[in-house]
Amino acid sequence: MLESKFLRTICKIAGTLLTLTSLWLTACFGLSISIGMMLGLGVIAFMSAYLPAVLVELSSTPYRNVFRAGIAVAAIVTVIDITTNVSTGGTHKTSDVVQAKVQNIKFEDKRDAVASAKEEIALYEKLISDLTNQNPWTTSVSADGLRGQIQPMEEAIRQEARRGGCGPKCLALKQELAELHNRIAIAEKLDEHTKKLQAARNALSNAIAQAESVEQDVSAVATQNFRLASLFTLSRDPDEGAQHWVDQWLTVLFGVGITFAAQFFNVLGWVSDSRGMAFMERFAAPQRPSAPPVDLTPRTVPAPTPAVSERVVEHQPTIYHIKGADIMDMLRSSAQRARGAYAAA
Repeated sequence: MLESKFLRTICKIAGTLLTLTSLWLTACFGLSISIGMMLGLGVIAFMSAYLPAVLVELSSTPYRNVFRAGIAVAAIVTVIDITTNVSTGGTHKTSDVVQAKVQNIKFEDKRDAVASAKEEIALYEKLISDLTNQNPWTTSVSADGLRGQIQPMEEAIRQEARRGGCGPKCLALKQELAELHNRIAIAEKLDEHTKKLQAARNALSNAIAQAESVEQDVSAVATQNFRLASLFTLSRDPDEGAQHWVDQWLTVLFGVGITFAAQFFNVLGWVSDSRGMAFMERFAAPQRPSAPPVDLTPRTVPAPTPAVSERVVEHQPTIYHIKGADIMDMLRSSAQRARGAYAAA
């Protein structure tokens, strides 16, 4: 169908690449079900890509019944190929969106972990600051040091009690012992807050390291849907419904485009010139017969030569000679055109 060998080669290459793309999309869809389904759908995709070219070759042959049956088969395999292409394209687009969402959730979780560790550090730093401000002695003693004072004080209380009961000195020792236990509790609380503060700082370091290793992801499909939905709806923030329908239409256009483009370029690249021209002439509009041309060539009539003695120069008149036959041809042509216009009306 193409006289240029270069253009025919380009169409063959384009048709082959598009056919392989359609085969891959169909194979991915079939493999998600079973190997047998993959093989069957692969054959259907191959037939869908090349069957129109075969039908064009058969269109000018005596095999009319084969040609008619081939049209029905081509329609069926084309529809199947489109559906598998749409399904695979939609699956890959959905996978892109989901992967971006999961990655962004991980990213946000790591950022939340960093923020939580920072809040925890601020909390324990405040608790430690309040304890040390209310109990300045905590900076010079520890809970273990205070526990070492319990046994001598208890022994002193027992000795005082043996001397005739727990008098004022014994009661004072008991009060000091109670105060000592209170200080031990405060010191233990300070130690606990200090340990938790250190743990929070370690958690913050780990959270920052993990957050740096996780990057935020952007879905190309979601961005495309958002931009086109914004353009079609003239809205800066299109809703999810508009983005959903944009995604659906783009997926269908992708599947249909791959299938029909493969068929188109295979027909241009592989159909022979004679078969292709014969097929195209079937759909060419019939041409109306043109009227015979009218001879309007200017002709000159020679004037009589004047005598030399008269010294008169006459101009030769230029006229158009239209023969009677030409006039009849013009009238017949006008009548034919009038009958054609009346029949068309």
